[in-house]
Amino acid sequence: MKRAISRALESRTEHKRRLHATYREQLASEKPKILVVGRHYVIHDSYANLNLLAKLEERDMEAITIDRVPPVPRESFLK
Repeated sequence: MKRAISRALESRTEHKRRLHATYREQLASEKPKILVVGRHYVIHDSYANLNLLAKLEERDMEAITIDRVPPVPRESFLK
């Protein structure tokens, strides 16, 4: 049981690391940025959000979803 919990926590940490890496890449982009805030099950459901993320991408905008933003953005992320 302890091993399963440990593996789950490692997996979660890696997932968050990937999300935050994507966030840093998006901030570095030259595209206009827009922060999409809402419940994750609505943000990532193209039917519920009327395909919002795809529409923003079609307009050459960087859609940053709230789940990619670190809980406390460090100053280095904003440079």
